[in-house]
Amino acid sequence: MTTTIDELIARVEQGEGVDRELDAQIWLFATPGASRKATHINHPKGPYTIDETRDADHRLITVPCYTTSIDAVVALIEQKLPGSVWDVSSTGGAWINGGGIMDQEYGHAPSPARALLAAFLKSLRPIGE
Repeated sequence: MTTTIDELIARVEQGEGVDRELDAQIWLFATPGASRKATHINHPKGPYTIDETRDADHRLITVPCYTTSIDAVVALIEQKLPGSVWDVSSTGGAWINGGGIMDQEYGHAPSPARALLAAFLKSLRPIGE
């Protein structure tokens, strides 16, 4: 199943707290050539998931906690939109300017990390959407 950018934005803005599945979907969306295989195991001591998320070079990676860490979101912004200007408030609002005069996008979410993440994802949408 392919997740669209608008679905990711909606999940970021409407959700609360940590969401490791959403973190992985965002990483896959922002990382060309990445792959993920999740195997769900029903064990007598309780269910668990083996998550094999790999980068474009097929190296096993640990997905950053984008949904709860401003540092992780800032690192993503610096990697994908170098030179961007952004700001975030403690009340759940954020904006990012990817470098163009009219490229400013806003994000609103229950936490500052999610608000900045939403603004970042909106800045990745093709022009006119």
